[in-house]
Amino acid sequence: MKSNIVDTFNSNTILITGSTGFLGKLLMEKLLRTCPGITNIVVIIRSKKNSSADNRALETYEGTVFDRLRKENPDFMRKIKVFNGDLQSPLLNLSQNNLEWIVNNVNFIFHCAATLKFDEHIKKATQINVEGTERLLNIATQMKNLKGFIHVSTAYSHCPRQEIDEEFYPIEITTEDLKLHVKNSNEEIEIQKFWPNTYTFTKAMAENLVETYGKRLPVGIFRPSIVGSTFKEPIPGYLENMNGPSGVVAGTIVGFLRAIPCKLNNVVDIVPADYTVNALIASMWDTANRYQNSVSDKPKIYNYVSSTVSPLTWERYMSESKQIFYTAPPNCAIWYGIIYTYDNKWLGKFLWLFLHWIPGIIFDCMLLLVGKSTRFYKMYTKANKMMNVLRPFTLSQWKFKNKNTQKIWSLLSEEEQKIFFFNMEHFDWSSYIQTYYFGIRNYILHENKQNISDALKKHKRLYYLHMFTLFLLTYVFYFLVSTSFGLNFFGF
Repeated sequence: MKSNIVDTFNSNTILITGSTGFLGKLLMEKLLRTCPGITNIVVIIRSKKNSSADNRALETYEGTVFDRLRKENPDFMRKIKVFNGDLQSPLLNLSQNNLEWIVNNVNFIFHCAATLKFDEHIKKATQINVEGTERLLNIATQMKNLKGFIHVSTAYSHCPRQEIDEEFYPIEITTEDLKLHVKNSNEEIEIQKFWPNTYTFTKAMAENLVETYGKRLPVGIFRPSIVGSTFKEPIPGYLENMNGPSGVVAGTIVGFLRAIPCKLNNVVDIVPADYTVNALIASMWDTANRYQNSVSDKPKIYNYVSSTVSPLTWERYMSESKQIFYTAPPNCAIWYGIIYTYDNKWLGKFLWLFLHWIPGIIFDCMLLLVGKSTRFYKMYTKANKMMNVLRPFTLSQWKFKNKNTQKIWSLLSEEEQKIFFFNMEHFDWSSYIQTYYFGIRNYILHENKQNISDALKKHKRLYYLHMFTLFLLTYVFYFLVSTSFGLNFFGF
């Protein structure tokens, strides 16, 4: 039995923005590997000072994530058309010929491009996440045979709400007002204070912008929660960044992070990257079908989350990661891995002072004594900033609804479910956490399983050093107290 999803994309041309990003790469790899009948995949890549768009594309497609595709289809790059462009420029900075080609040939658009920096300045976040989306939508209205447009957002776009359904929510500012504000001012705007960062705020604004195009375009919105490593394909455990839980685990197992803001009983809503890509592709298929059958009066939203059917707590995630850590610590560790969690602001300041700032200053002094540049205080300053950015998400949780996404799954044939599997019900978290851990060890810390024996020996030495340090600090504390207050614990 053939997959309707595969048939939907065969003999069609697909445009992907953000193709050099983590999700964009996986999306392109999956489409080219499972839909061999695709005519072309068009990518818009911004040239950089020292690298052209073509060179950046070549570097991307030579990466590890394309190894399986390269083995199964060595000529896959023939189907990729690279256009130099920029979301921050009018008409995406496309040449006239390239713009005309896109208008005449593109059938599907996956809009994955965005600035993912939580603390991005409001002006730049608006230019990329809102204005860039508007420019692409305007081009889409000119396309001769557009069948589907999916805007990739985030499940946390409306995080000021505790319950988030698959629907649009009003915001007390229009897109035009926001654009006018950032054009004339560098200051934040009043409404922004309800969102924890500029990323989620501008994503919410972009969603409401997309809604206004619903009667002109076959458009939908895909909202994934926290995208973790891949689970099974094309490579188990593949990831490229230290966002969210990845950064917490990486920082902990190398002995750099020792205290984080977190409520252990809260749910951490992680979804595997490969499952996310499959759900994204299925949402495009559903969107195209709905508009083709004239059953849509407004864009549909697809929340892709794990918490509704298979919730994972921070406690389980960190506990199971810790157990794997004991069997395969990283060889690059600078200290014995240990972590304290807190949800009180002042307790957090106390822990950071004694577990991060003071050790950082001591290590920097040691570096100065041997003639090297200081680095730990700067690193902890950056880490503290990252923790402050993550705090709203590690101390809070949300109730999501995902009926639209679940409905897609029920519509897929058995064959389609095998090819584009994304159902999180009865998910094997233990296997995934192990895969995720080794993904962090391999792709973030760049260590393979061959060095585990050496790493265990180093871990043992770090443990003894850690215990000796605790003993020494206890003794110093006792000495200072007894000296200062004239106490004699051994006398009468």
